[in-house]
Amino acid sequence: MCFIGLLGIVLMILENELTFVSFEHRETCSTWFIKLIITFSTVILIGLIVFYHYLNLKLFCVNNGIQYWYVALTCTKTIQIIVEILICAIHPVPRGLSAPHDLNDVNSTIFTSNPIPSSFLPIDVALGLPSRF
Repeated sequence: MCFIGLLGIVLMILENELTFVSFEHRETCSTWFIKLIITFSTVILIGLIVFYHYLNLKLFCVNNGIQYWYVALTCTKTIQIIVEILICAIHPVPRGLSAPHDLNDVNSTIFTSNPIPSSFLPIDVALGLPSRF
């Protein structure tokens, strides 16, 4: 799980750098492919999280002499697992989205020499950070 999480962090940094280097700050084929790999790594990470908690419950049952693992699954542990999965499920999807950081720049009709406002922040940065920490 640690390797998959670190792989996602490295790929997210690489994708953000490629996006910010491009002229129009739009998604290219390489950034789309990197986001696709991040999506696959997120799915694998969620599967490993579920498997880890399943093994943890089985080990708890063996140590306490409980025959069925679902008897040891409490409401608190269920909520903990669901929150962990939801946090890890946040990731950038393979499509190009940009959100304006400052609405005054979007509604402005004055054109400057820079065709791209510097206040645009890709949503992918905001989606990439919570899932890996």
